[in-house]
Amino acid sequence: MKQFLRNPQLPSLNLLAVGAIAIALGACGGGGGEAAAIIATDKGYVQGVNEPDMLKFLGIPYAAAPVGELRWKAPAPATSWSGVRDASQYGSACPQAGGAFGPRSENENCLYLNVFAPKSNGPLPVMVWVHGGAFIYGDGSGTSYNPTKLIAKNVILVTLNYRLGAFGFLAHPALSAEQEGGSGNYGLLDQQAALGWVKTNIANFGGDPANVTLFGESAGGYSVLAQVASPLASNLFQKAIVQSGAYGLASTASLAAAHTGSLALGRFTGTTFGTRAGCTDQSLACLRGLSAVQILTAQAGGDPTPNIDNKVLTSTLATAFATGNFNRVPVLQGSNTDEYSLLSAARLDATGTLISDANYMALINPPTLGKTVDNINTQYPRANYLTAAEVYDAVFTDVAFACPGRSAAQLLSARVPTYSYEFNDRNAPMYILPAAMRPRWGAYHAGELQYIFPTSANVTYTADQEALKTQMVNYWTQFAKNSDPNGTGPTWPLYTAANDTYMSLNPGTSSVSTDFSARHKCAGFWSAS
Repeated sequence: MKQFLRNPQLPSLNLLAVGAIAIALGACGGGGGEAAAIIATDKGYVQGVNEPDMLKFLGIPYAAAPVGELRWKAPAPATSWSGVRDASQYGSACPQAGGAFGPRSENENCLYLNVFAPKSNGPLPVMVWVHGGAFIYGDGSGTSYNPTKLIAKNVILVTLNYRLGAFGFLAHPALSAEQEGGSGNYGLLDQQAALGWVKTNIANFGGDPANVTLFGESAGGYSVLAQVASPLASNLFQKAIVQSGAYGLASTASLAAAHTGSLALGRFTGTTFGTRAGCTDQSLACLRGLSAVQILTAQAGGDPTPNIDNKVLTSTLATAFATGNFNRVPVLQGSNTDEYSLLSAARLDATGTLISDANYMALINPPTLGKTVDNINTQYPRANYLTAAEVYDAVFTDVAFACPGRSAAQLLSARVPTYSYEFNDRNAPMYILPAAMRPRWGAYHAGELQYIFPTSANVTYTADQEALKTQMVNYWTQFAKNSDPNGTGPTWPLYTAANDTYMSLNPGTSSVSTDFSARHKCAGFWSAS
């Protein structure tokens, strides 16, 4: 890591003056009184936090605040600053309602990223994390995603915020008319702007701009796949890790549906949103005049989705992967054995709709899945599960995550090196919702995150679980370094449609598995092959 790097695009700084600033801001450092590092970016100098095991640079703007006339537009360049910017505090999370999955925020000035770097000579591999949260919650702070285990493996970690909910994904006819015929994928454009910042600046932090791995979970994993499919993300990253993100591969909304569909269908759509927000004239002046609170209120009850705007996305993700019209990077992807237990608890239990023997089949609603009650009963016999909720969760784990993930692996592996996993620790500690809500959670959605990013929650781990943490961090960082997760632990073979091989990540017994499709009822039931 080089301090006081000279950036030719910036005015020269007197080093004595820089030293005085570093002393004045020295309280930011955590390294026994050492001055914090000062690094040049293309917009100005930043002073980070010097901790014993890493250097941290927090709250760096990668784009202008998307407020006023910049609301619902592609991110604009950040403004340059003079002197040295204090990079010791996280920037605001993007606007969101708040809850178990993220803090409440009403601040649209939120397009910040954070850099965590080991004290090693570069150039080092770079891992860029895209947080999850259903595109409506979350942020990229280290309080949510503790970087210590990754940094210990000698990689640089970058985390970022991106616009969420209607702020990030509202498609509207008036916006599309203003913006060359398409609108709505602002959150994905934010991610691309952050990747552009990394490409321009990360070398000054000791990173290798030609060795960037984009990775994320849930909505963050979907975002990674969207960037693999996006023509605008070409050459912005060299590898991709997708954690529980392969849902909705074939159902990306068309621009027309995103303009005029119904919020009741789970989409933030233009004209319906405008009406709910009080903009019955559907004018840009009214929409951009709304307060953040008004937007959060109007979007309540809907799930945002990216759409095929013919710019950021030109087809569904499934079509992009099937036709080969995507960015050819190696992919590591997978899902968790019991994904839906967390989601059903958050969406049903927490809102008072308890899943029981009396209602579970009606809640599954087989006809909407193209199945009959008898079909579901045959594949998911009630006697095989502890509770009715577990039947419900098994069905939607397979429909929404397991089988779509397998389909993504089949399509991608035809053209790029692909590694598939299943996180299979069915005793993973619950750190998100009250553990007592369910008699057991299994390997739930987001349960693997604590194995990559240590949690501050009051949970304990067995020795085998600690070993799995080490193994997963090794796999993830080895892939980031060499496009291949192998190096330590059981050998992880490439996935092919012919071998249908997964790495089952299980405490003490991680091993190669070929029964994923059978266990999740994929081939012949939820998918054709």
